[in-house]
This record gives sequence, C-alpha cells and structure tokens, in this order.
Amino acid sequence: MSDNTTTEWQSKILRELAEFLSLPEKPPEEWSVRRPTASAYRAAVDLITEIKAADLPLPMVAPDRDGGIQFEWKQRGLEIGILPTGSYEYLRLKGTETEEGPAGLYTARELVASLAEN
Repeated sequence: MSDNTTTEWQSKILRELAEFLSLPEKPPEEWSVRRPTASAYRAAVDLITEIKAADLPLPMVAPDRDGGIQFEWKQRGLEIGILPTGSYEYLRLKGTETEEGPAGLYTARELVASLAEN
C-alpha cells in the first residue's frame, strides 16, 4: 500500500509467500511444487500489497509445479493464477456462468478487492 501499512490479512499472505522461497528450484519429483520464479513472486506481492480493501477473506495460496503461484477463494468462486512469467490469469464463477482468461494487474486487484463487497 502506498502508505507502507499492511492489513493483517496482507501480512499473513506475504509471510506465506516468503516461505515459498525456501522451496527447491528443482524438486526431486516431477509432480512436486517448486520455488516460484522471481517474476511470479514479485507479481504476487504486487497483487496483494496494493489492494485497498481493509479486510478480505484469506485465500488458499500455493506454489505450483511450473514456478507460478495460485490464489483461491473457493467459497467466493475466484481463482487468480500467477504464471512463472508474472502474468495473471483468473477464473471466476458467477452463478452458473464461468469467466476465465488473462488479466492485467489492475484487473486482478479489482477481482480480489470485489470479494470485500460480497
């Protein structure tokens, strides 16, 4: 956030993201998750730190096998994926409809911030 303060939920997610940096770059098994790329990590931090909502539900956050990071708010029907390149993708359930595709940083932030309104 621009005033260098973070909310409790942001701090928790940022600590979790930092823990992913201790994962192996090349895991021993092909199916194992690996350390996120520097681009994916920066994109995840950028996504979380600039959201202005005071309190949001905590997502499930996980690294993937390719060096990306997944955020999932299952009860709210939203997933944000960060590719190893630092690009964003989203999947949103709206009733019986599904929206998905690439997203820019601004759109990804707006999707997450909209969870505060529900």
